[in-house]
Amino acid sequence: MYHKLFFNIIIIALINLAVTAYGQEEEAQSYPNLPPPPVLLENEKVIVQGMPTVTSWTGAHSHQGDQLAVVLEPFTMVYLENGEEKEVSYSSGEVFWIDQIEHDHRALDVGRIVIVTIK
Repeated sequence: MYHKLFFNIIIIALINLAVTAYGQEEEAQSYPNLPPPPVLLENEKVIVQGMPTVTSWTGAHSHQGDQLAVVLEPFTMVYLENGEEKEVSYSSGEVFWIDQIEHDHRALDVGRIVIVTIK
């Protein structure tokens, strides 16, 4: 199941790359309070990182935009943006776009997610 899902992530990312090309140098996602998420794949088009969600605050960080997230195991996340908390639940197999943003977050339960950064 994970292999098929991983393949679908890459296909979606590459299709999106064909539509969106900014020409800026992208870096792997990082979080101030966590060790770097492992890079599963990196080439000239994408950086793919997999990680479990964590129940501690990740620390204020930014997302560069041009990122796609795929939920492997369900979880609920609490986001802290502009001083306000917002709770969002995610289901297995859900795919969502991460726009450019600065925020902090923590999970209420442990799940797994893959983040695809399009270069």
